[in-house]
Amino acid sequence: MRSREIAGAAGVTVKTLRHYHRIGLLPEPPRSENGYRDYRVEDLVLLLRIRRFADLGFSLGAIRSLIAEEGRADCALARLEADLAEAEAGIRRKLRTVRALRSRNARGDEPEAFADHLLALQRLGAGERLLSLERDELLLMGALDFDGDLSSVRLELGRFLDERSLTKRYVDLGERIMALSEASGEDDVEGAVSEGEAFCEEIADFLLAQAGKRGVGARAGSRSPRLLYDAAVDALERGLLNEVQIEVYGRIERFAFDIVRRAAS
Repeated sequence: MRSREIAGAAGVTVKTLRHYHRIGLLPEPPRSENGYRDYRVEDLVLLLRIRRFADLGFSLGAIRSLIAEEGRADCALARLEADLAEAEAGIRRKLRTVRALRSRNARGDEPEAFADHLLALQRLGAGERLLSLERDELLLMGALDFDGDLSSVRLELGRFLDERSLTKRYVDLGERIMALSEASGEDDVEGAVSEGEAFCEEIADFLLAQAGKRGVGARAGSRSPRLLYDAAVDALERGLLNEVQIEVYGRIERFAFDIVRRAAS
C-alpha cells in the first residue's frame, strides 16, 4: 500500500502519517524500487491501533508506552477515565454558565457574578459607553481583586440600589456624566456634580456601613492589589472618559469620602 492508501484506510491524513514516522511512533516501511513507501497489512493494523488509542484520548506519549508494553491497559485506561471525567465536569460547568448567560441575554464577556447587574443597567437605559465603562471595570476587578473584597462591595452596592429602587438613578447619573464634553458649560458640569452628590447622600447608609466593615475614612486601598486596581481603573477611565467627565467623577468620589469622614469625626 502507498501512503495515501494506508492513511485513507486508517482514517488519518498523510501529514499525520508522516508525523507518526517522524516521532518514531510508526516505523517507516521499506521503499519500493520506484522510491515509494511500501506498507504492509501489519503497518495498517498498527496504525489502526494508534488511531483507536488517539480517539479514546490518549496522548501520543501514552500510546507509545501502550504499544511498547503490549500488555493490558487497565491502569492507563483508569487514568484516562479519571481525566475524561474531570474534563466532562468542566464542560458541564461551562455549559451551565453558557445557559445562564443566554437566559439573561448577556454578552458573555462580563464577569458571571455581575451579568444580572449589567443587564439591569441596559434595560434601564444605560448606553454602550456607560456599559463599557462598567463592564471593563468589573473585568479588571475580577482579575486584580485577589481577596474578593472589591467584588463583594460591588455586589452589595448592586443589591442596595435594587432594594432602595435607586438603580435607575444610578443609570441616569451615569448617562448625564457621559453626555459631558470639553464644550459643556459650567451649569452642565455643576449640575452633574450636584446630582452626584445628592446620589451619594441617598446611599450614605451604604457608604457608612462599608466604612464600618473596612475601616473608616481611608480608601480600602493601601494594599498593593488595591493600588494596582486603582491604577488600572485610572488608566481605563482616561481611555474611555474625557477630562471633564474624569473631573466630575473625581469630585463625586471625594464627596462620598467626605460623608464617611464627617460621620467618623
